[in-house]
Amino acid sequence: MLRRHAVPNALLPTTTLIFLNLGFVVSGAITIETVYSWRGLGLLSYEALRTPTVRSCRACSCCSTPA
Repeated sequence: MLRRHAVPNALLPTTTLIFLNLGFVVSGAITIETVYSWRGLGLLSYEALRTPTVRSCRACSCCSTPA
C-alpha cells in the first residue's frame, strides 16, 4: 500500500525541490568561479555557454581526441 500509493505522491515535490536546488547550485558555482577566476566545473560551463568549441564537448567526456 505504501509503495504503490504514498511513494509516487511523495516523490513529486521531492523531485521538484531537488532540481530547483540543482539549478541554484550550478548558477552559484558559475558565479563564484567567474568572480574569483577559479578553474572548475562552473567556469567550464560558463565558457561552454559563451563560445561553443571543442572544449565544451570535452567537458562531457564524449570525445576522446585532444584538441
